[in-house]
Amino acid sequence: MILLSERCGREAASYFPTSSYSPLETEVRKERFGMGHVHPLMVFFGATIGLLVVGFQPAKAEEATSEATSEATSQEILPDRFMVRGGWAYVFNADTVLGINGTSGIGGTVDVDRALNMQREDNSWRIDSRYRFNPKHSIGFSYYDVRRKGFAEITESITIGDTTYGVGSQLRDKIDIGLYRFFYNYSFYHNDEVELAASVGLYIADIRVGFSGNFSCTGAPSCTGSSQTVLSENARLFAPLPTFGLLLNYHFTPRLVGQARFDWFYIEVSQFKGFMTETYLGLEYRLFKHVGVGAAFNRLDVDVKYQPEKSTGFQLRNDWNMLYFFGSLYF
Repeated sequence: MILLSERCGREAASYFPTSSYSPLETEVRKERFGMGHVHPLMVFFGATIGLLVVGFQPAKAEEATSEATSEATSQEILPDRFMVRGGWAYVFNADTVLGINGTSGIGGTVDVDRALNMQREDNSWRIDSRYRFNPKHSIGFSYYDVRRKGFAEITESITIGDTTYGVGSQLRDKIDIGLYRFFYNYSFYHNDEVELAASVGLYIADIRVGFSGNFSCTGAPSCTGSSQTVLSENARLFAPLPTFGLLLNYHFTPRLVGQARFDWFYIEVSQFKGFMTETYLGLEYRLFKHVGVGAAFNRLDVDVKYQPEKSTGFQLRNDWNMLYFFGSLYF
């Protein structure tokens, strides 16, 4: 304390040169400005304030770092164990070729989009789901239904099954394709940014096709000469289609993900021959923690021939493009 007082005295003396004042005047000025004596409480309070200032800065920096880390962690960790997605699709640039066999076992085919130039009314909706057991293994289920209707006044005769539709007939067609899909994904490469997976699955196709309209009938057992009436030809196929596929998910940000999937199938057994490919390219944004929205391009090609030489046989070649708009829930 004495040393501190002496030091303060010397510093005070530097502010009051002795060359200008007498010793007595100098002491008086020191007392007046409080420079001649340092109280112990002043030393204590000064040291305490200094420690607080020095200690507060690291604590504040540590607190800010902790908050930033916590915020970043909360943004990156989003639920992804269970997902369900649903939406509506706009169908465009579709092409359908239909054929229904007659009693002779051989029927004609007709391109309902190009040859008949039908006015179309197409609708599609879709539901997807997925459950992750862990980062490498997941299973899923999808269902989508595509319904196509058309109408045309034909300019040349066509035969479908046992029915011949003459020139000027008012012809309508209806195609209803329901696809149930079960799949298993194995993610052979998966981190916070990229997921690559191989997929095996089973498509169960429920395909219903039909024509109706005015017709001219000759040669069939139900014909009595030439007649004009309204009848229809219908056929239905319910078949399992095993598939193999590849999957890619890429996170541009923790909330924005690009999705790509390709599935392929081919089988030829006995009275059935089938080929199918599906391509899916989508973009999804996690709007909230449990809610996402997105859009995708989806193309499906189906070529099926069933009992081609029997009266119950039919064939369908169908391809379409869809713009799929959906909402997703994550848990």
